[in-house]
Amino acid sequence: MQRGTLIDSSVLLWAMLNMPGFIGAKTRMILDDEHIKRYVSVATFWELTIKKSIGKLAFPDDLVEQTSRANITVLPIENSHLNKLILLPHFHRDPFDRLLIAQAQAENLTLLTTDKNIKLYAVDVLDAAA
Repeated sequence: MQRGTLIDSSVLLWAMLNMPGFIGAKTRMILDDEHIKRYVSVATFWELTIKKSIGKLAFPDDLVEQTSRANITVLPIENSHLNKLILLPHFHRDPFDRLLIAQAQAENLTLLTTDKNIKLYAVDVLDAAA
């Protein structure tokens, strides 16, 4: 897979809901650049759906379709991702974030996030506030 970016759940919501105050100029440029391959994990949609179903989040029902229209590719969970996941140290307890870290490692992607704990791992991270 070519080099690109993996967008975490917060950044995805901020981008799709046009919350520019939460996303930095560099991140906005990456999100808007059609030449940069952008991915969102199926695990991100799983996490967001769980949070929506228990009333912790609100977002449009067509978020997956909006993501597709923005030319962001949904990244499935592959065995290679799980093989990386099992080897990760437990600096971070959130299972969805851990899976994103493993996917970014396995696919050689830069992870767009504001989560400072992710920087503890051997993964390329771009602070989405930048």
